[in-house]
Amino acid sequence: MANGSDNTLYTHFIAIDFGTSGCGIVMSTDVSEKPRLFSKWVPGQVGIAIKCPTVMLLDHNGKCEAFGLKARVNYNKNCVKHSEEFKNYSLFEHFKMKLYEEKNITHGLMIQAVNGRKLPAVTVFSEALGYMKKTILSELDAQVVHPNRAILWILTVPAIWSSAAKQVMRIAAENAGFCSDNNSLKFALEPEAASLYCLDEKEDDILSAASGQHLVVDCGGGTVDIAAHKWIKVPLEKKVYAEEIHKVHGGPCGSYAINAEFEKLLIEIFKLDITDLRKVCGSHWSKMIYDNFEKEKCSFVIGNDKISVPVPIKVFEYIEKLSGRSMSQLLNEYTQYNIEWDESYEALVLPSELMCSLFDLIVNQVIHVIDDVLKAPECSLIKKVLMVGGFSQSSILVNAVRKHFSSRLSVCIGTTPIFSVLYGAVKFGRHRNLIRSRIMCQTVGVETWDDFKPGEHDEGRKYTDANGKSYCKHVFTELVQIGQSISTQTPISKKYVFTPILNDKKICCLNIYSSYEKEPKYIDDICSYLVGTLILTDLPDEASQQVAVLMDFRGTEITVTATNNATHQHLPLKLDWIKDKYVT
Repeated sequence: MANGSDNTLYTHFIAIDFGTSGCGIVMSTDVSEKPRLFSKWVPGQVGIAIKCPTVMLLDHNGKCEAFGLKARVNYNKNCVKHSEEFKNYSLFEHFKMKLYEEKNITHGLMIQAVNGRKLPAVTVFSEALGYMKKTILSELDAQVVHPNRAILWILTVPAIWSSAAKQVMRIAAENAGFCSDNNSLKFALEPEAASLYCLDEKEDDILSAASGQHLVVDCGGGTVDIAAHKWIKVPLEKKVYAEEIHKVHGGPCGSYAINAEFEKLLIEIFKLDITDLRKVCGSHWSKMIYDNFEKEKCSFVIGNDKISVPVPIKVFEYIEKLSGRSMSQLLNEYTQYNIEWDESYEALVLPSELMCSLFDLIVNQVIHVIDDVLKAPECSLIKKVLMVGGFSQSSILVNAVRKHFSSRLSVCIGTTPIFSVLYGAVKFGRHRNLIRSRIMCQTVGVETWDDFKPGEHDEGRKYTDANGKSYCKHVFTELVQIGQSISTQTPISKKYVFTPILNDKKICCLNIYSSYEKEPKYIDDICSYLVGTLILTDLPDEASQQVAVLMDFRGTEITVTATNNATHQHLPLKLDWIKDKYVT
C-alpha cells in the first residue's frame, strides 16, 4: 500500500479539477515532473476536449450512462421523448455548487436533476468520479502497463468548502474506488494549487515584490476563492515555500452567477415556472443558458453593440404555447431593456447595456470579496494580485478589478488561467510541503463540563452531582483559534484528554463545535455551531481510564486519532462532519 507521506512510492500523480462548469485532468509519472493534459474524454472520439462539461446522464438505476456533451445529446435524443425505456433517466448539470450552497449537509442530501428527479448527492458525485477514473485508467491500460502501478489521486476542492462538503466528496471518491489497492486520495485547495502553478510560471515576477506577498484570486464557474500567501525563498534548498498570511475567503460569485441572473431575467419576462419548463424542454433550456448564452458572454466586451442568443425551437414553442402570444409580443411588453426577437435566426437580441448590468452585479461581488481580504492588517503589504481560473479570462472582470484597485495593486493574469488549478494540483500532490502554513478560518473546539468557578461561569449553567461537586455545563473548550497560523511542517496535533461516560455499548460521542469568534465561551452561544461528532468505540472498561484525542489541523482535511491514555492503544473511531444526528 502506498504511503501518502512518501511520494516516491507512487508511479502516477493524477489531478482532477472537478469544476462547476467543466472538469479537467492532468497526470505525471514518477520519472517525469512535467504534467500531461488528459484530452481523450470520450473513448474513440475524434479530436480533443481539453475540459469536459460537468453534465452527466444517469440511467434508471442511478448509473452513469454518459458524461459531458454526450450526456446532453443522449438526453435530448432519447429521454425528452418520455419513452418507457428512458422515463427514469436523469440529467445532472453544474451540481458541484450544491455542496457550497447547502449549509446543512446531511447523509440524505439530494440533488435534483433537470427533469426533477432527485438522487443522493453521494451517488451523483460517485458516478461522476467513477466515470473519470474509468476513462483515465482505460488510457493508462492502453499504454505500457506499469507492473506495480500506484496512483496518488489529487482532487481539487474550493478552499471555502466546509468539512461536511469535503466528506461527501471523499465518500463519493472512496465509493468510486479511488482509495483501493495501491492508490491514495488527497485534496488540493484550489487557490493553493493555483498559487503553486503561478510560482512556476511567474517566479521572478512574484519574488520581485518587496514583501514577498501576493493574493491569488481563483475565479471559477461556481465560486471565487482567494488565498493570501507570502513566498519564502530558501537558496540552500533551491526551493520557494508559501506561508498563508490570511484565512481563505470567497463566495458564490463565479461566472455562472451571470448565467443564473440571465435565467432569472427570462423567467421574469416570460412568467415561467422553471420546474415545468425543465421537465418539458429537457436540457434545451440549459443549452440556451449554459451553451448559447455562455459563448456570447465569454466573448462580450464593453463597446459591443448587441449580442444574439439562439433559442432552441422547443423552448420558444413552449413559451408561445404557454402564453398564447408570440416572442415578439412578449418582449415588447418588457420595457426595462430593449430586448428584440430575431425571427430569421430564432434568437434573442440583447442590448449592450443589459449585458453590462448582468456583469456588473457579479463583478462587484468579486471586487467586494477581494476588498474584504485586503482590508485585513496582515494583508497591508500586498501589492500584487494573480487572477486565475476560467472567469479571469473575462476582460470585463479583469479591467474592473484593475480599475478599482489601480492605486494599490498590480493585477496580472496567468498565460493559461483555465489550467492553473490543474497543473498546480499535480505539483501540490508531488510536493505538499511547499505550503508551510495555513490560517484557521474558524475557532474549533469540543464541549466539556468544567469545574464550576463562581464569578467566571454563569449560575444558570451550574450542575451539582450526587457527591456535591459542581460543574459548568456546555463549555466551549478551544482546540484552535480563528486566525491562528498552523504549521504544516511540525508534527503537532491538538490534544484533548477526557474520561468518557460510557453507555452499555461502550460507545462515546464527542461533539465538535466551531465559531467565528476568537474566544467563544459556551457551545450554545449564538456564535457557536455544532459541526461534527467523533464516535469512539471499544472503550476501556475501567471508568477511570482516560482517552486522548488528537486532532490534526495541518492538512487540507482535519484528521483525528484516539488512544487509551493508559495503554497507548489506538481506539476505533469515526469522524463525521455530516449533520444528521449527534449524540449530546
